[in-house]
Order: sequence, then C-alpha cells, then structure tokens
Amino acid sequence: MKRNNFIFGGILVFIGIFLLLYNLDLIRWSILEVAFDLWPLILIAAGASIVFNDKRTIKTLVWIGFFVIVIAYGFYLQYKDYQTNISKNSNINIDLNADFNASSNSNSNKRSSRNITYQLDDKTKKASLDLELGEVDLEIDSASDMNLLDGYIESQHVNNSIDYSNSGEKARIVIREKNNKINLRGNKGYKSNFTLSDKVLWDIEGDIGVVNGNIDFRDLRVNKLDLDFGAGDINLLLGNNVENLKVDIDAGATNINISVPKDLGVRVKLDGALKHSNLNDLNWKKENGWYISPNYENSVSKASIEVDMGVGNFELKVE
Repeated sequence: MKRNNFIFGGILVFIGIFLLLYNLDLIRWSILEVAFDLWPLILIAAGASIVFNDKRTIKTLVWIGFFVIVIAYGFYLQYKDYQTNISKNSNINIDLNADFNASSNSNSNKRSSRNITYQLDDKTKKASLDLELGEVDLEIDSASDMNLLDGYIESQHVNNSIDYSNSGEKARIVIREKNNKINLRGNKGYKSNFTLSDKVLWDIEGDIGVVNGNIDFRDLRVNKLDLDFGAGDINLLLGNNVENLKVDIDAGATNINISVPKDLGVRVKLDGALKHSNLNDLNWKKENGWYISPNYENSVSKASIEVDMGVGNFELKVE
C-alpha cells in the first residue's frame, strides 16, 4: 500500500467514525468549530509529513497526534459549554431592560440570556428587528404592554443588542448567533418566542438556517418583512394595519402558508424551480408575473408579497 494512501485512508476512517458517533449523539461538539480554531495544525501536520516523507512511522505519529489534539479540544469545548450552561441556568430569568438615555445615541447591551426584554420608550415610534439564527422554532406575536420586545430563546449562544437613533425615535434590535459557523452541536435546534409592541411601526428581517415558524402580524403595524432561510415551514398571518406592507421571502426547500384578511389588497409574485401553489385557484388577475386580488387598487391597506423558493409548497388563504 502506498504511504499517501495509508494516511488518506486513515483520515477517511477518522471522519467516518466521527460522523457515526455524532449521528448516534455520543459526541456533542462541533468538528467545524474545532477546525476553525485549530486549522493551523493542519499546516503543521502537512509540513511535518513533507519533512519526514521517507519516515512512515514519524508521519503516522504526527497525524495520530493531530487527531488526538482535535478530539481533546473538541471535548474541552463541550465541557466548557456544559459548565457555561450550568452557570447561566442558575440565573435563568435575566431580563435586559434598555432604558434610553436622551444624552446618548446608542445603548447597546449584549449578553447571552434566555429572557430578553426591552422596555418601550415614549419617544420610540419605529423599530426594526434583525434575526440572524441557526436552526430555530420561531414564534412572533403582538403585545400591548409597556415592552418594545419581550422574548424567550432557549439557545445560550446568542447575542442581543438595542441601538437608538433620531433622538430615540427609532430603535434597532439585533438578535444574532455568537458566530456564523455551521453548527453541528448535539442540540439540533432551539425554541424562541417574541412578542412585539403594537404601538410602533416595525421592519423585520430574518436570516435563518432552518426555521419552523408561526408569525402573527394581525395586530402589529409591520411595514416590511424580509426573510431569508435555507429550509423549513412558515405560517404567516397578515393584518391590515398599515398602508403598504412589503413581504420578501427567499427560501430553499420550504412550505409557506400565508393568511390575509379579505379587505386587504394583495399582489403576489412566486418564483422557484420546483414549486406548487394554489394561486391559480384564486382566479386573480395575473399581470407581469403578479397575481393581483380584485380589490387591490381600491384597498386602503395593501400587501406586496414576493416569494423565491427552490423547492416547496406555497398556499395563500383569504379569510
């Protein structure tokens, strides 16, 4: 057997064993996170293999040492996360209250917590919510209390912050994964629930890997919704509380169900490779790729919905 084939085969065996143990949930650390942290070791191991090209035993020991370090570091990260979760679970009801100071243009408080609460300031008229998450069960609803946002998220690997502009008239809330690395951790998803104030005008953007979502805008004033996700199911309930609502959804493999009130003027454009929809069954006028409801021109409240999906189902209900 050639020496290079021996080493290459050993690497494949290691990767196969790791993936098998991961699928069996026997290990819970991310190989990609380890790789991002320890990638210089690959150069060291490869360089040592070149230097000792004629010494098979040394080359083998180098790669064995490399894999031992990778495995040890992975379990160290797992232990570290475990200790962090224990520490944070002992103080699980942390609330983040963002009291705006008029002398400051920005009030940013970034922590990882399960409960996220930002109080509503009297000056705030508009708000934006930016979500950058991995795999999540997402619930969004409205509330009429004194909070701008009140939320719950299971993941301990999330940062959240709030910033104000225009003398406090506009707030921007960001809820983001701590890193953008592909997550192969044992916890294959988490739940989140956010209630938003019905007293401000919202722009909402979501960049999510995999999502199972129920989003209820019937009592919210939402100006724009922009969702970009890889896969999942979305149930979206729209209201008629703004003059013009823009919905833009870009998804891979997905099922999308949207419900609209009958007095909302609606137009829909659907693009995708392999898709199924009920738009033709609605008997709406079709113009320049848009399906347009009969009451669109005369409606006080209108919604423009653009959906671009790879593979999936789209259904629109008028209620």
